Amino acid sequence: MEPGDILLVRAGYDGRRLAEGPVHPLQAGTPALHAACCPWLRERGVAMGLWLIDNVNLEDLARTVARLNRWEFGSSAPSASRA
Repeated sequence: MEPGDILLVRAGYDGRRLAEGPVHPLQAGTPALHAACCPWLRERGVAMGLWLIDNVNLEDLARTVARLNRWEFGSSAPSASRA
């Protein structure tokens, strides 16, 4: 991770939903990054608190990068920085 990189976090919610069906998040819990990740993210300049892409299903992407054994790739999104 370098400043300016986009971090996609696959928390497993969609995989669990596909395997088990819909669940109530207040009863089953909601997968997410733990607060203990914040120092690691901050050290790498990852913007926190600004979610440009939310609720995206990353299951297909996860299968593709695993099949290709390629974990870095190009993408484009609006910049989160302010000029």
